[in-house]
Amino acid sequence: MDLEGHIRTPSVPPLMARVLRGAIVIAVLGAMLAAGLLAFGLALALIPVVIMAGLVAWGAFRFQMWRRRAAFSAVMPRSPPGGAPTPRDPWR
Repeated sequence: MDLEGHIRTPSVPPLMARVLRGAIVIAVLGAMLAAGLLAFGLALALIPVVIMAGLVAWGAFRFQMWRRRAAFSAVMPRSPPGGAPTPRDPWR
């Protein structure tokens, strides 16, 4: 606004300023795209690692259950198949 109260129209920036602004916008968008692709690639690369870790954890859990079952059977024998459960057998 000038002294008389009129609103001035903004001046058009020089050509090089407009080119620079466009180059900065394109560079920022390109950097965001590259960062997104990098994150996506890392996530895809970690999928086999997560699957293998899950399989190892499942195997360790099953091994622990097998060891506990074997140790428990040594202390307390199981009833015969189809037979009456023994009074000491808490699993039946």
